[in-house]
Amino acid sequence: RKAGLDALVAEMILHRDHPPRSPSVPDPDLDVFRGFANELEGWVRAVDGGSRGVQYLRRLGRAVADARNLRDPVEILRALAPFRQVPVLQKKEHFGNDAEAWRAYNAFRGDKNKNPARPTPLRDDLFGPLDRWLASRLVRLFPIVTRVYERVKARHRAVDQVDLLEKLRDLLRDEPGVRAGYQARFDHILVDEFQDTDPLQAEIILYLCEEGAGARDWREVRLASGKLTVVGDPKQSIYRFRRADIAMYDDVRALVRRGPHLVVRLSANFRSVPSLVGWFNDRFEEILGTAPDAERPFSRETGEVYHQGLEPFREGDAAPRAGVLRLIAADESKAKAEGYRGLEAEALARALRWMRESGGQRVVDPLTREERPVRYGDIAVLAFSTWSLHLLFAE
Repeated sequence: RKAGLDALVAEMILHRDHPPRSPSVPDPDLDVFRGFANELEGWVRAVDGGSRGVQYLRRLGRAVADARNLRDPVEILRALAPFRQVPVLQKKEHFGNDAEAWRAYNAFRGDKNKNPARPTPLRDDLFGPLDRWLASRLVRLFPIVTRVYERVKARHRAVDQVDLLEKLRDLLRDEPGVRAGYQARFDHILVDEFQDTDPLQAEIILYLCEEGAGARDWREVRLASGKLTVVGDPKQSIYRFRRADIAMYDDVRALVRRGPHLVVRLSANFRSVPSLVGWFNDRFEEILGTAPDAERPFSRETGEVYHQGLEPFREGDAAPRAGVLRLIAADESKAKAEGYRGLEAEALARALRWMRESGGQRVVDPLTREERPVRYGDIAVLAFSTWSLHLLFAE
């Protein structure tokens, strides 16, 4: 798809300073593809009727049956392209409550809650051998994409953000005199949010903090004592779209540890009461798991980050800190989503007025640190989207 190719080309350009390994391109395993095609035919053969959902499944079955006899993977992908995106269909509206057809649809779409017999999407399994083949071919376009991009920039006499970082890195790396001059301008460098640092930025920082100006590669840098402080948390690495690289973060940590250094683990939570910190620790440990090695809080290969427990700094009691407003529609007309949104707005507005006017809800004033009744300015309303907020404003 065009949008997918645009995104791939954009990523190649964005990360052109770290070219990927050129993979081999084995032939796709068409026997595996045909096995999943046979499974799909079995699901489709079991459905009956003339509903819109059944008609979709039959068109899918015919396309897969025709593609199964093709030998050219490009022709197979072209034949199945209309079925890569699965339309969102409803059991009652599009299948007439046909349970068998509904199960076949969910087997292809991949909803294991509605079809436990198919834990993985049949669509992904069907396209898998072809996608792997196509992906390995697309990666080999990397040098062509970057060469074309360089010609476009030359024609327009332009550079981009990566060029600016790369040219500065090259200047510091290749010109020891320039590097020494810039090193003399800084007594100490502190980098916060280091987990979101661009690899080129990290190389520049290391050259500026080097003891002397002799390294020809950033991996050879010997840091000047006491010149660099980095602060980072792998769990907060959210800028991969902006070239942040958790593996580079790990490499710089290792380089810092090669010389005299001080590691300070920030484990105290200054914001939340103990009961909330305990809840956070329980949930995050359940979701992220614990590190197999205390010195390895994340995996540089996969980017997977493990939970590290926090200690509460604030004092507090175990009193409940959350309340729940249960919305029950009085009639069927309000039992649908739009009716519930109006009901939610009405209930929330009443709850806010009660919190302000009853005097029973109290907070600790952030300035005086004394307890007082809640004010409207103490309240924030969080919403998944803004388009239905007009209902709340009206109330």
